[in-house]
Amino acid sequence: MVHNFALLILHVLEQYPDKELLRLKRQGEPLSFTGNSIRENVLSRLCQLKIQPREVVVLIPFGPEHIFWVIALQLRGSSVAYFPKKSLKRELLSGNRKTLILPRKGMVFYALFLSILGHRIVRWMEKNPETGYKIDHQPDYPALISYSSGSSGSPKRIERSHDLLIRQHLALKKAFPPSADQIDLPLFPNILLHNLACGVNTVLPPLDWNSWEDFFPGDILDAIAQEKITTLTGNLYYFRKLLHSARAMNYSFSEVKAVGIGGSPVPEWILADIQLTFPNAKVYVIYGSTEAEPIAIRLYSGKCDPLLGYCVGIPHPDIAVYIDKKGIFHHGDQKFDWGEICVTGPHVALPPGNKHLCTGDMGFLHEGGLYLTGRKDNCEAIGDYLPFQIEHYLQDRLNLSDVAAIGVNGTLRVYYIANSNEDETIQVCVLSQFGRIPLVCKRVPGIPKDDRHHSKTLYNELDENSFP
Repeated sequence: MVHNFALLILHVLEQYPDKELLRLKRQGEPLSFTGNSIRENVLSRLCQLKIQPREVVVLIPFGPEHIFWVIALQLRGSSVAYFPKKSLKRELLSGNRKTLILPRKGMVFYALFLSILGHRIVRWMEKNPETGYKIDHQPDYPALISYSSGSSGSPKRIERSHDLLIRQHLALKKAFPPSADQIDLPLFPNILLHNLACGVNTVLPPLDWNSWEDFFPGDILDAIAQEKITTLTGNLYYFRKLLHSARAMNYSFSEVKAVGIGGSPVPEWILADIQLTFPNAKVYVIYGSTEAEPIAIRLYSGKCDPLLGYCVGIPHPDIAVYIDKKGIFHHGDQKFDWGEICVTGPHVALPPGNKHLCTGDMGFLHEGGLYLTGRKDNCEAIGDYLPFQIEHYLQDRLNLSDVAAIGVNGTLRVYYIANSNEDETIQVCVLSQFGRIPLVCKRVPGIPKDDRHHSKTLYNELDENSFP
């Protein structure tokens, strides 16, 4: 059995030497890599690693060269670290010495500056990929180091071992079996490693990952059509922007077979819009976290009741869900126990000494499905309901660009984005459904979101001074 995730990828590349597995356009020109060419590029970089750097930051912009280095470093037994965009510069200036991989060209003065700060720069040149390399087998050693989105506090450092990456890869493969003719367009880079381990052809989207949120939707829509994409994944921000342009340009994609959306609570309206734009696709909500990917999956087959919260589907067959009860809510003549969602299973990274991973999300199980009702920083019940349920209901009923609901000392505060003042409309809507509960509304120019997904509301950053 393989115990190094990158070695698993290398074995798959050997099985598909002539199959195209990676494709992109650079400055308008198409670039294509087969299993054999990816393998040669990886081993060429592995030859440069005569010592084993413990923790490495790859400062090469995301693309084929970045991926080649990540796989090579993991083969060598090194940890590849990804810091939040806002803290990377601070980390490099902090005095904590690191091993860095820089682009080969145009970085001479930057490399000199980083060397003066004490960082070790890996310098490399092309070498024969068949000689002079060493592969390290340490299944429990961290392969990837990343940080949580920080949606309910400071971003948390998360280390994933080779063993865990393999188990998460197998869990995803079990939930979404790859097909021989699949051409995938993933938004986030980590899916590319999973795809390579499946032998799936991947098209990199035409965007700059350093500021991916500024992507031009027309470029993505053109790529879906021109590259004959069959599957794609993204988050709420990505699809909200993509679907707006697709409607304006009257785009519809009949060749797409499956669409996955996750990374934050997913409202019902966007699932319906995705289905309209991709009429022949199966539309999935994918719920998970860095430590446990995936936790639950929902195949969209029609609207769920927004008053139950955000439906994220059936827990993965290898996941056990435990609800750490915090309270009870009533919906009609039904009663539900809600609490923090805790999970365990073979592809879950458990904190030391813990039997479960506590996700920080609040929710409940109903008829085998998992529903989200709040976050640990936003779970004060207002009447019979929790903030996510009220928030989701308002999104479903009213024409609001975005909305955030939070309970504070028994009062429901609603922040919303709209083209006009909708305070009275919201008040009438809340009164008709929830009765006379303490309520204040505020139209705002923007609702704070996390830096990574640009989709998760930062409830702890909502401006309390907006209300009298």
